[in-house]
Amino acid sequence: MTSPAWGNGQPTQEYLSSVRAVDYIGTCSNLVRTSAWDAIGGLDEEIFPAYYVDVNLCMKLRQIGHTVLCNPASQLRHYQGASTNRRFQVFIDGLNRAYFIGKWSAELAAHEPYAPADPLAVARANERTGRQAEDLAKRYTPQPALPPSHHEAEKQEHAHFLREIELLRKYGKELEAGESRLSNQLDAVQADLESALQMLEATRIQHESSKAEIVALTATLSKTKKDVTTQKQKMGELKAHHQKLGRDLKLAKRSLWRKWWDRFRRRWSRGPQ
Repeated sequence: MTSPAWGNGQPTQEYLSSVRAVDYIGTCSNLVRTSAWDAIGGLDEEIFPAYYVDVNLCMKLRQIGHTVLCNPASQLRHYQGASTNRRFQVFIDGLNRAYFIGKWSAELAAHEPYAPADPLAVARANERTGRQAEDLAKRYTPQPALPPSHHEAEKQEHAHFLREIELLRKYGKELEAGESRLSNQLDAVQADLESALQMLEATRIQHESSKAEIVALTATLSKTKKDVTTQKQKMGELKAHHQKLGRDLKLAKRSLWRKWWDRFRRRWSRGPQ
């Protein structure tokens, strides 16, 4: 459901010429009625801090009878993924994708299956979305707003702070696991290279009687040794990179705790309200 409504490549003029129903629109450019926002209670706080927020919002709006429309006349410049590094993006995307699929599994089963090799899949998906929008418009019933308790700013800020700490903990474990996997892979590569060197050396010894063969094997062995040196240098650079990531994570955690401690001291100095 997150594939472009025009399929692969650039949108056609036909798509850009009219407002149409879609499965979702990105949060970088959307407009939601206040009544609809209040009826669903705003954004899902479990999807933090980004990715799948917009898809989930549109699913919730459609669940209570609203239609999601895309107006191609709305234009802006959005630097996609510019707020964080690629590895953290992949981590958050996987985390929130699993939550989203678990939450909407029944509804997603009614959507067109992802089939990039099928040129008609996008057309079928657009047709289904259009029929659904027409059906929702016919039987729309306004929904009452949810209680405003979730709008308490102080509680929400504290909850976000705790959620950010927990997210950093999970990311730290992911980095540690990734470093361990990478280290194991590098060790395996090094073992294979050393085994290859031993085999080449054994072959060189077996063919001592042929001077030409010895020269050729020596050249091969020299090249392999250079490759091993290059691989070791790369392994050193990768290990240094992961050590830096670990230090950055510790600094981020320390900054968060310092922020919490400063907030606690300020509140404590003010005394009970």
